[in-house]
Amino acid sequence: MKKTIMLTSLILGYVIGAGFVSGREIVVFFDCGWAQLFLMLTIFAISFFCICFLFLYIGHKKIQFGKIKKYYDIFLFFSNIIMSGCLLAGTKCIGDNISPYVGYLFVLITLVIALLVSTFGVGALQKVSAILVPIIIMLLVVTFSSGGQYKIYTNFKPLYPIFYVSMNLCLSGYVLSKIGEKSEMKHIVSSCIISSIILATIIFLIRINLFNQTFEYIDMPILAFVMKKGEIYFIIYNIILYLGIFTSLIFTLLTTQNYLKDKKSITKFLVLSIITLIGIMPFGTIVEKAYPIMGVVGTVFILFFTYHIIVDKKVEVNLTKLNINKK
Repeated sequence: MKKTIMLTSLILGYVIGAGFVSGREIVVFFDCGWAQLFLMLTIFAISFFCICFLFLYIGHKKIQFGKIKKYYDIFLFFSNIIMSGCLLAGTKCIGDNISPYVGYLFVLITLVIALLVSTFGVGALQKVSAILVPIIIMLLVVTFSSGGQYKIYTNFKPLYPIFYVSMNLCLSGYVLSKIGEKSEMKHIVSSCIISSIILATIIFLIRINLFNQTFEYIDMPILAFVMKKGEIYFIIYNIILYLGIFTSLIFTLLTTQNYLKDKKSITKFLVLSIITLIGIMPFGTIVEKAYPIMGVVGTVFILFFTYHIIVDKKVEVNLTKLNINKK
């Protein structure tokens, strides 16, 4: 049970980042009314279970992908730079509530601390997630369990939940596969089920509270929502948001560092500079423009990985039968 909770916390720790906790991702990828929301959440939950299981299974079985891995690594590298920058942009939004100068300071401090924690590897990430994620989830549920609004909406994009899952899990594929190597299959299956249910529930609670046009065009819709509930809620939610950003940022930096480990110092410096520059860009613009594209590309890679595993499994079964016949 303990191992399942640890693995579930790790999975949730990546997904509950700046875009999720701010509400921006949820508004972009779940842009629908009540009638469509339940169907979209069902698609989300099934997709999340399948794709999360896929990456953990890849690590568990130590599957290699040959030439396609090179292209996947390139996609991971550039996407994680964008994602890291977006997460830092989220910290800037938090700091901007105090002063624009504090926003820039938040970007630098968060980047330095996250880099230090990420140098300790996946083990440190598991420990950080196990502590922070349950706190974040509890505060999210308390904040949004008071009810919501009804909305009739004709817009319906059934593929968007799949793109959303693909974007998040494809970018964390390196870390998930590493965790899968050391995880038992029963823990993998149970953690994927639990994560899917928790995330679908939280998305539902957040989305019904954001059925309001005045919130949907703001960089951080949830901050606007909690501000109306009072100053205490606003302060608490800023803490939730920062913790969510921090756990996700460690994920993205781990993946980026893995790609850069054999590169020259000047290359590492340039990458960090680009991440920092993206971090001072408008948060909402990054989520709205870049994330759907990353989701589509991520879906293509996931389809290829799935096909590769199915083909390998057939070859393995045929070889087994051939050996049996020889005997």
